[in-house]
Amino acid sequence: MRLNSNIFPVINEFLIKINTLDLLIFLFSIYIFIRLIFKKQKQKREKFILYLVFLFLFTTLFFESVGLLFRVAIPLLLSIVFLMGLVFSHKEYSIFKLFKIPIEKRKKIFFIFLIIYILYSALITVPHSPYYFRSNEIICIFEREQCDQILLEDFNLVATKQTMKFLGSILKENETYRYQEGEAPQIYLRPNDPMIYYQLFDLNLNKQLGRSPTLAEQVQYFHPEGRDLRYYVENRWYGTNTEEIEILKKEYQPNYIVKLDNKDVMRIYDLFNLTKKGF
Repeated sequence: MRLNSNIFPVINEFLIKINTLDLLIFLFSIYIFIRLIFKKQKQKREKFILYLVFLFLFTTLFFESVGLLFRVAIPLLLSIVFLMGLVFSHKEYSIFKLFKIPIEKRKKIFFIFLIIYILYSALITVPHSPYYFRSNEIICIFEREQCDQILLEDFNLVATKQTMKFLGSILKENETYRYQEGEAPQIYLRPNDPMIYYQLFDLNLNKQLGRSPTLAEQVQYFHPEGRDLRYYVENRWYGTNTEEIEILKKEYQPNYIVKLDNKDVMRIYDLFNLTKKGF
């Protein structure tokens, strides 16, 4: 058993995605967690929540799948939800006790908070519909680059369909395209191309030259079912590129840009009509 190396990136992503009010409640719940640890006489509910949180921390620290697979983490995340719920309890560690709010005013203050929470949540989510991908405004002041990268990763989940829809409107019958990350998106418009590329073109070139084909070689020699390779689709979330693709991105302007929620998520290069930057 070894420590999960992804624990800190997972925590960082969690803090970036959580909204500001949830972040404040979460931070206060850490204070409650510490109070519970040192509390001598714990009630059954407090012990149950405390054990759940310890289980969550243990599995997150030592099992990588908990951080990477949300469906695995859901049952364990309930411990955090229960812990955050104690913020508004009548216990000695609650926010009501901390600010010495009278019992008769607590219900009214809690409902006011709920109204503010609902309005705030609507305010920050409705403008981002129908995708609802957003980041924490406070955290992103200090981690803007990381926030942008995580948003691109989220948009990547829905951008492929939109990109293929647009590409289908400009792609002619005698033309094809290459997608930067993987071959699954090729199935949308050219379902046979991935098999032809890997089993016939890429494999044969590797046997002859000991390397994969360059983009220029693909344009010149790769003609699946008589089609010309015209478009190259760059996925902005995908960070690994060959030197040739880096030069393409650095020196040439994308001919088309696919935007979601006013953010550039995909860039399409017309390999027959490249335009140098600055012209």
